[in-house]
Amino acid sequence: MLTLPLLHCRTTLQSLYQSTENARVNNYYVGGLSHTWMSFYLAQLTDDCLIRNEWNLLKDVESFRPDSLIYSSNISSTKAGNVFEKQLVSKLRGVMLHEDLEEVTSRQLREKLEKEMDMGLTEYREFLDRHMLRILGQLEQPSKILDYLYLGSEWNASNLSELEAFGVGYILNVTREIDNFYPESSSTSTSGCTTFLTVS
Repeated sequence: MLTLPLLHCRTTLQSLYQSTENARVNNYYVGGLSHTWMSFYLAQLTDDCLIRNEWNLLKDVESFRPDSLIYSSNISSTKAGNVFEKQLVSKLRGVMLHEDLEEVTSRQLREKLEKEMDMGLTEYREFLDRHMLRILGQLEQPSKILDYLYLGSEWNASNLSELEAFGVGYILNVTREIDNFYPESSSTSTSGCTTFLTVS
């Protein structure tokens, strides 16, 4: 789950603590007087978040969110296809929750899914393999550092239902390789927010 040396994690946390303390001492908070200048600039943003995010895409991003134009170029774009793929992922998650993931192979999981859905899914093999890895990563729980701070992987950060269950309001991504999974939700609740620190 964590591949950065301990020194880098300590430095990251120290920077986070220092910034948090500075904001607390100086009353820097969203909606406060220190942020009034932002409203003018936020009003100027009129373009689509997805397009703006693709424009700002960094060259070294290795992991893309599912709605990314780059990621979705290989996936069927019809509405019926998207609904079916969401159903596949949902049923796949259910199958994986009931299996010993240390022993079962991706082929066995696909066969169990085919049996449950009563249809052949060979043409979706690549799609299912990709989502098996994502679901497997999401099943790993993030580490609770403080009541309002969790340390998790990119898989945890991409699992919106888990983030909502933990009450996460902000994600601090300290890597360049991982895409922003939620570009449209740059501003969230102003009080009682939990921070989810992703380190790959």
